[in-house]
Amino acid sequence: MTLYQLTLFSIRDKYDNLIEHVWELYEQLYFNTGNLTYITKISNNYKDLIFKLEKLNNVDKALDVTTVSKVLKDAIVKQKKTFDALLILQKKIDRDNRDNLIFKHINAFTDLETILLNNNNRNYIKILHRLNTNITIYPYERESTFQRIQDDIEILKSNSFAESYINITKELIDVELQIKNDMGKYLLSINSIDPILDKNFFQATNMQRNELEAIKDKIKNMMIKLFTILGTVILFIIFIVIKMRKSISKPATIILRTMEKMSSGDLTEKAEYNFDNEMGHICLNINSAIDTLKTLILNIKTSSEQSGIMGTIINDISTETSTAMTEISANLNMITTQMSNLVVEISNSNHSSNLISKKAEEFNNLVSDQSSALEESTAAIEEMIASIQNVSNIATEKGRIADSLTELTKVGGEKIESTSDLIKEVSILTSEILEVINVINEIASQTNLLAMNAAIEAAHAGDAGKGFSVVADEIRKLAESTGDNSTKINESLNIIVKKIEDALMVSNDSNKAFESVNIEVIDLTNSLHEIASFMTEMSTGSKEVLGAASALAEITGDIRDGAGTIRNETVEISDALTKMDSLVSEINSGIKEVSLAGEEIAGSTETLSVESSKNMDNAKNLNNEADKFRI
Repeated sequence: MTLYQLTLFSIRDKYDNLIEHVWELYEQLYFNTGNLTYITKISNNYKDLIFKLEKLNNVDKALDVTTVSKVLKDAIVKQKKTFDALLILQKKIDRDNRDNLIFKHINAFTDLETILLNNNNRNYIKILHRLNTNITIYPYERESTFQRIQDDIEILKSNSFAESYINITKELIDVELQIKNDMGKYLLSINSIDPILDKNFFQATNMQRNELEAIKDKIKNMMIKLFTILGTVILFIIFIVIKMRKSISKPATIILRTMEKMSSGDLTEKAEYNFDNEMGHICLNINSAIDTLKTLILNIKTSSEQSGIMGTIINDISTETSTAMTEISANLNMITTQMSNLVVEISNSNHSSNLISKKAEEFNNLVSDQSSALEESTAAIEEMIASIQNVSNIATEKGRIADSLTELTKVGGEKIESTSDLIKEVSILTSEILEVINVINEIASQTNLLAMNAAIEAAHAGDAGKGFSVVADEIRKLAESTGDNSTKINESLNIIVKKIEDALMVSNDSNKAFESVNIEVIDLTNSLHEIASFMTEMSTGSKEVLGAASALAEITGDIRDGAGTIRNETVEISDALTKMDSLVSEINSGIKEVSLAGEEIAGSTETLSVESSKNMDNAKNLNNEADKFRI
């Protein structure tokens, strides 16, 4: 496994943990808005990073036969340090502290709301709810809500109960701002990886190209050495065979068999002749040559594979370069068209400059007319200021009268309300009297019944009961009289109760009428105060308008002088536009030269692609030839 592969695995592992943490943070901060900007940008950077590291890994594989360059090692170290820094940074985004503050903020809001409700501070309650709403949407609309939050905090400071809530609110805003800054640093750190990778990839590509040339030179030198060694060995063997044919027939047979194997491409068999003499030394040298040849062929196969990989990379780069040059050529054509349009615009501007000079003269005449009109406007404004001041004084006086009327209607309403309460009490007492009369009626009825019974008993008693009969008759008359009187009283009381109820209804209607009058009087008072305030503002504004008119008169004089300057400057602008026309023509010529150079680069890129394809074919052929050897 190469060093880049280890780096890739390490980055993927760290990134999985990092992206999981960022998602958790995102769900808390941005879930309600649906804003995927942060996570999308992080994911795109991660994909681009992995793509570039995989390219560098391919380069590292291609160079693995020799060594991993110092440039690539330094790049890996830098990237690992960058990701470690990112992990440290994202851990600083303290979600727990924010969650605790939000919990404290909710409790403080509930406590303050309860206190304000108990004290009937409705205005503060309205401000508190508005402030809490702005705090809720602050993470998503920072620019538009920040000033509103500050204004509401200033208003709440006047309430002594709100100190704790205000402190927690400020602390929560500071934490939100810190989280925003940390997220900005976090994204800035991620974006800083791109130029590092681009630089490393460019350096690695250049190093790859240089080492490709070095490998080609090495293959060439190794082939020369190979054929030199083979020629030397063959000549030496022929010489030995001729010189010592009879005395060395056995070792010569071994050597010939070994050489036949070598000539057929079989390098698996060595010369087995282990004697300490010249032929033994020759066999050892042949075996050493076979080992060297094996190593050489292995290196040739490895180098041809590397050449194929590098050819593919170079071919891809050539294709990308060709595409880029095509886009550049199209952009140059578009620039040429725009420059032609610019020439037309310069001509139009020159014409417009002449028109401006004429209009400046006309403008100078208009300024003189405006100066006269300003003098008349100033006099009219002074008269308007005097009228506004008079209206303001009248509105202020009427406002004081309306305040007194408001107080009187308030007192009248309170008295009517007291009268209504008294009528209600009388109504209750009348009801109690009716109950007493009902009791009296019952008693009279019972008494009348007893008197009748007494009269009956007196009649039964005869003469002895006459006196008792008289008493019983008087009691009966008294009971009847009491019943009649209680009935009349009851009827009178019912009429009184009806009148009391009518009086109570009239009193309630009067109370409502007084309340309506009071509301209208308050509205009238507020309107008069607003009129007075508005007239004061109008007076101030009119004075400012008067000052502005004076300043405008001075500016008009400056404008008159400026019109003459404009007339002179337009002449210079016309000269400058003529020079610019010549300069644009020169730029057009330069663009055409750049376009031709781009076409030459595109042709060179195509040639490079063709040569790269040939190099890939040669590497493939070389690899096929090397495969013919048995190692």
